Amino acid sequence: MNFRIYPERIVKILTLIALLLCVASLTGQFDRYVLGFENSKLIVLFNVDAEGNIPSLYAGFQLLLSSLILSAIAIVNRRTKGSYVKHWYGLSIVFLYMAFDEWFAIHERLNPALNNFFQIAPLVRLDILSLVFVTIFVVVYLKFLLSLSPRTKLLFILSGSLYVFGAIAIEIMGLYLFFDIYKQPRFSAQIISTIEEFLEMLGLNLFIYATLLHFANLPIRKLSFEIIDNSLPIKKTLEVSHYR
Repeated sequence: MNFRIYPERIVKILTLIALLLCVASLTGQFDRYVLGFENSKLIVLFNVDAEGNIPSLYAGFQLLLSSLILSAIAIVNRRTKGSYVKHWYGLSIVFLYMAFDEWFAIHERLNPALNNFFQIAPLVRLDILSLVFVTIFVVVYLKFLLSLSPRTKLLFILSGSLYVFGAIAIEIMGLYLFFDIYKQPRFSAQIISTIEEFLEMLGLNLFIYATLLHFANLPIRKLSFEIIDNSLPIKKTLEVSHYR
């Protein structure tokens, strides 16, 4: 059985889903803050700035998919004696953690304690954990990034810039305008939050596209995944063909 992957189609579908989720979220927030519909489960279900709902599930899926692709790249590099195998595995683990963080809001529980430790106003949800992580990440992975092909390097930088700009820069801008943007009963604050989340989704989609293209240029022609059951006389094999 051959399994074909089209990076452009995948990313277009993921981006369309992200756009629809953001439109649904803004529609719900408009209904809530402008039209006055307070008790609607659909508003909470599609709110991109809330946890444990459809947008959160989608964002976690993006991160999990990124982790799986990065793992595949690491495995191929290890089998073909490629470089920076540990870095690829490290990226896969980081994105796996981010997926669980998106689903279970790990850093949401840690940030208040960090804000108190650094004597930042407790009502402000400044994402110190992300700021520290991004700084360490850039230092550790700078040489790795420079070793990538020009196209992959450019796509990685663009996707990372979009994600970081959404996750940190837009959040800081929102905090400057509203002090605590996440507790403001204003539709304008919800627009800023939605832009933040959409940029994060867009950055992840571009990263998925970049990793798929990078995987397509690895020195392989075909991957075989075998499922072995000793009670069966034959092996179950899934072959993934590689085209250029």
